[in-house]
Amino acid sequence: MSLSLMSLLTELDVAIAQNDPMRHVRSLKSITNLFVTTADSLAETHVDVYDEVMRRFLQVVETQTRASVARVLAPIPNAPKQAVNALARDHISVAAPILAQSQRLTEDDLNEIAREVDQDHLLAISGRKALPASVTDVLVERGDRTVLQSAARNPGAAFSDGGFGALVQRSERDPALQQVVGLRADLPPEHFKLLIEKAAKDVKTLLLHRASRETLGALDKLVQDAATTLDAETPTRRRDYADAVAVVNGLVESGQLNEAAVAGFARAGRFEEAVCALASLSKLPLDAVETTLCADRNGGLVLMLRALNFTWPTLNLALRLRPQGAPGRGDLEAMQREFEGMTPTTARRALRFMIARDGNRARMAA
Repeated sequence: MSLSLMSLLTELDVAIAQNDPMRHVRSLKSITNLFVTTADSLAETHVDVYDEVMRRFLQVVETQTRASVARVLAPIPNAPKQAVNALARDHISVAAPILAQSQRLTEDDLNEIAREVDQDHLLAISGRKALPASVTDVLVERGDRTVLQSAARNPGAAFSDGGFGALVQRSERDPALQQVVGLRADLPPEHFKLLIEKAAKDVKTLLLHRASRETLGALDKLVQDAATTLDAETPTRRRDYADAVAVVNGLVESGQLNEAAVAGFARAGRFEEAVCALASLSKLPLDAVETTLCADRNGGLVLMLRALNFTWPTLNLALRLRPQGAPGRGDLEAMQREFEGMTPTTARRALRFMIARDGNRARMAA
């Protein structure tokens, strides 16, 4: 044991007995800094000594200091176990970094904590780099809408069969959650099928467009039935695109068909030209682009513009072309998060599937 640590231990009882808040803070910061600088070389028995010291000081310092210590300890693999567990159950300003990062929290620890804490703490847990299925089972059982979406978006979260089933059930009246759950690559086909049956129309469209070949193969009849239903629900009114096609063809010939042109059409409220431009750039049929743009929710439009590597301001302008007007602020913010969280590569892969699917449908109808 180093002389510095021995010195701090000697001062421990004196510092606490003096009931001097400022000295408590200085002593805790000193012991924490000393631990951080030596953590890599410490045996577990020495870490236990630090643990005892830190826990005693953590009981007598204010929330701000505990939060500072938590931020320091959260990323350290061999952080003092008992101190970490105490911090994980503290006020959310203290607990959040520990719950989100600390490797010292075991699966049993996380399960126990998740059954005791409030929604803010559950949200912090849901963002961990790796989440075992036993923990996500508790999150699905106890979490609110925000927690469920966060866990479902987390690529490092594992879900049990029962967890997936509960997620699908809880998404019944939540299109945003339906979309997040449906886009998970590990969602079993039988749960995907149930999700498609419950999904809102535009979410159903997006999920079917993005589904993997394996999922589509397992759900071939379901996909055909859903596609038929979506086609039957497509608006029957058709716009006259003749003039718009001519305008867009002119831009193609002059090499000026790009994001700026689409943004200009959207800004000017030129619906037909915007649809034709997007159809030309995405290689999708006019009616598919029109239906996507007019959908009550715009997961398909997000996918299309992200695949084209367009920016959020252009998508925001395109949303104003919808007959029902732009989405509300909350929906718009959620859509922006979806847009910015999706890579163009992923979107292009899904868009290629959309093109192939629509091409196959056209050949079948010919």
